[in-house]
Amino acid sequence: MLGYIIEEVDDLNRVVSNLLGLARFRPPLFGPVDLERELPALVDRWLRSEGHNPAVTIRVTLDGAIPTLYADGKQLEQVFHNLLANGEEAMPDGGAIEIRVRGRARDVEITIRDHGPGISGRDLDKVFRKFFTTREQGLGLGLPVCRQIVRAHNGEISLDNATGGGAVVTLRLPCHPLGHA
Repeated sequence: MLGYIIEEVDDLNRVVSNLLGLARFRPPLFGPVDLERELPALVDRWLRSEGHNPAVTIRVTLDGAIPTLYADGKQLEQVFHNLLANGEEAMPDGGAIEIRVRGRARDVEITIRDHGPGISGRDLDKVFRKFFTTREQGLGLGLPVCRQIVRAHNGEISLDNATGGGAVVTLRLPCHPLGHA
């Protein structure tokens, strides 16, 4: 019973965070973010959280040297938490989430892939709309909050179905957002 209560409180906390994030979005507080160090630590914290489904494994792959981002680390953490929660919710019986980080000339590309059922074709163009959800208990705020944060970093976010099943979210974040070199 206590586990159920803790899980429900975690879900409520995420909903409230997303609502507050949309209602009073603050511009990013830019600073150096070392993804090579920060992302594995964030995933480790997620794996130890009550919201994590222990039947889901998460693997982080860093392709080559990853440049330091100039970003808001707290806002990026919210993006990753929302995306990990979505991926795990798509695989209630377990599975794997793969995170791949690739440094490019002027940006960093991050893909987060789950092995769930994917997104229906008719819903793909709606997933970033506020309050759009296909889940009984969802409010449809997680992905809009992610998009708002990524855009505030002059980045891009997209979601598509992965070849072979599942969904894949792609983030492209500039190393130095405009005006913050």
